[in-house]
Amino acid sequence: MVRYGIFDENGKVVGEFETIEEARAALTDMNDGELHPYDQGEGYYTEHYNLEQGLYSRVCKGKTSLVFKDGAPVESLSAEKLGVILSYEPCDELETLLETLDVDKARALYDSFTPPAVEWNEKERTMVVHFYYLETEDTQDGDMALFYKCAPFNPKN
Repeated sequence: MVRYGIFDENGKVVGEFETIEEARAALTDMNDGELHPYDQGEGYYTEHYNLEQGLYSRVCKGKTSLVFKDGAPVESLSAEKLGVILSYEPCDELETLLETLDVDKARALYDSFTPPAVEWNEKERTMVVHFYYLETEDTQDGDMALFYKCAPFNPKN
């Protein structure tokens, strides 16, 4: 998992690394002057760059099968409501598409996707939901934010 980044003077990510040792070696190879450790906290800086632990973001695509219980009414579900349900259910498949410290890059990728329609099997009362997932630490309160994007479910179509 990407944890450390080299950032330019504008805070733009110029390198991403799993360990601080890898990041430090890369920063040294950039030949941007002397490498100075932070007085407090973990990290280093040079004349134009900072090396520090960044805020992690991940974009995934996945698939989950959901079953309506016997006797439960089969109703339409908005994409928003279905996204909430997905957040509580284990998924059948999950593929990481991007791990980054650049939240704008992660959000742009996530926003570019259009999920396919929900696959409905009326006989088995089962729906297969394909979704995209954005996980990011870049939040106001310091917690992880999770977003799900899927198509709405309308069994009448």
